[in-house]
Amino acid sequence: MRRAHAVQSLTAVQCEYSLWTRDPEQNGVLATCEELGIGLIAFTPLGAGFLTGNAVGRAHPRHEADERLTPHDEGATT
Repeated sequence: MRRAHAVQSLTAVQCEYSLWTRDPEQNGVLATCEELGIGLIAFTPLGAGFLTGNAVGRAHPRHEADERLTPHDEGATT
């Protein structure tokens, strides 16, 4: 994120962030966004409906969404 921002100013970054998934706080993404003035857009802020109580038949929404859409960037550097 720092390298990309140095080449072209980033306005926002989107990543999974909710009460269920706090990864941006733990992997440094949130702190880096704050430091560089980059907005953070939460992907599935309500846990794909799970946190609303309206998810039917899902054990954990993250597994389904991650495998269908994009690989999780665990271990990504900020």
